[in-house]
Amino acid sequence: MKDREKKKRFLRSYRNIISEKNRLQIKADELRLNIILPSVRYSDMPSAHNIEDRMANYVAEHDKLITKILILSQEAKNCLDLIHDRISELTDDYEKEILEKRYIQRRSWGKIIADTPYESAQVFRIHNKALDNLRLDKSDIQVILSLDNE
Repeated sequence: MKDREKKKRFLRSYRNIISEKNRLQIKADELRLNIILPSVRYSDMPSAHNIEDRMANYVAEHDKLITKILILSQEAKNCLDLIHDRISELTDDYEKEILEKRYIQRRSWGKIIADTPYESAQVFRIHNKALDNLRLDKSDIQVILSLDNE
């Protein structure tokens, strides 16, 4: 993998963690709704209406999801701090601004270009220069590798 691609993956790691956390939060909300408002089941077959078992399963599954969400929240905070540290090491303020808007604020290129006094080609040049000047150390590479293993 090229150096620039590694740096982009490192900078995108925060976005990926947040996306996974949001996905799990939606899953937990759906699970909660399914237990609060279960769907009607019509069947001629006799069935046990053991609410305690359903509630116990719900609580166990919900606790597992909430634990994962809390772990991802902490990972996202740590990742964001690390990305901020790396971006703050850059000397050019425009490089910092473009990287922060793109990878932390998750803005589109169109919005970034509209917010800056530069043309699109110049914004992309500044972005590429910022990636070239961004320094990654071994712990940053570990972030990339840990995301590959998940």
